[in-house]
Amino acid sequence: MHADRDKLLAHGQAWLQAGKIIEKRWPNWVQLTDLLHQAKELGPHAELAAEASAISEQRALLSNPDPVQALLGKTTDLLRLSLNHHVQAFQDDFTNRLASLQSDESWLKLTAADQTALFMKNGLKPAEVPDMSSATALEQALDDCPLARWAHKREALANRFDQA
Repeated sequence: MHADRDKLLAHGQAWLQAGKIIEKRWPNWVQLTDLLHQAKELGPHAELAAEASAISEQRALLSNPDPVQALLGKTTDLLRLSLNHHVQAFQDDFTNRLASLQSDESWLKLTAADQTALFMKNGLKPAEVPDMSSATALEQALDDCPLARWAHKREALANRFDQA
């Protein structure tokens, strides 16, 4: 055993170094898997999921350069683009419907207080643009309101404006 001392110390150091790398990279891996789940309805999901699966199957989490970071960036960019699209579509639809409502004769006969009350009652308000400044912020924004819900929110606008 004493003869293998240097070899065992070298292996121990290698394991410690691997542990430090895992500790550093594991949160990104978990975040990637969470974001991939959010992207499952998007076209490029299959390709991104295949890349993640390859990293896992090849046990490449410890590889250099870090394969997760680039994939996390691609996934984040895809989700950010999609979320921006949904938010903008909601805002555009809201703005168009608001302009139509504000030019309606019946609406113009209402007092400002009555108009405000109808807005409140029907939950009519422009969308708040979620924070998408980082992968973590984007993940939180999608946890709060997934992409599918943005589509439902937009579909509900017509009904809400009709009720106003």
